[in-house]
Amino acid sequence: MEAISASCTRMSEIIGVVDLISRISEAPAMQAQGVAQVHGVVSEIDEGLRQNAALVEEAAAAADSLRSQTEALDSVLAYFQLGAREQAVQQAGARSKGHASPPSLAQHPLARMS
Repeated sequence: MEAISASCTRMSEIIGVVDLISRISEAPAMQAQGVAQVHGVVSEIDEGLRQNAALVEEAAAAADSLRSQTEALDSVLAYFQLGAREQAVQQAGARSKGHASPPSLAQHPLARMS
């Protein structure tokens, strides 16, 4: 009976070792799966960063375009403001001479554009 008891104990130990070896052999597969998941997440983050960089470039280009358009609009407005000043000076000069005349269509700032 002692031999059977010893055999059973040894068999339990062997089963424990086999179970441990099985778990150890599963660990690299689980690690590989974890590494693959991390790689996937890093790839998604990289793609997001690339998209953000492209959006920043587009926004910078749009800002540059808006700046150019603003400068052009400032130039146009300066022309009209200058024209309005000239017209006011002419009208003031005409009034001081005693005969105010209404501004002609040719003197109107919008008429100059056509």
